[in-house]
Amino acid sequence: MSTNTFAITPTDSTPVVGSPGGSVGEIYVGVAGNLALSFGADTTSTVFLSVPIGWFKCPELATIVWATGTTATNLVGINRLTNSF
Repeated sequence: MSTNTFAITPTDSTPVVGSPGGSVGEIYVGVAGNLALSFGADTTSTVFLSVPIGWFKCPELATIVWATGTTATNLVGINRLTNSF
């Protein structure tokens, strides 16, 4: 298994940048706060309140990390890529 890590800059319009497929499975939160995320083709946000410092495992692949509603900062995304042979 390999991993892909990338900085996340919340935005209100584009899919997660720097990630293969434009989505993220886990987010490292460097400064605690709220995370506003969209999943799949959904364009509305779900806000997770008071996310502590550390790894946040998304319930499914997040496609947008919204600027509106996200107060957590220093976000790093990681996708664990499984190699199939």
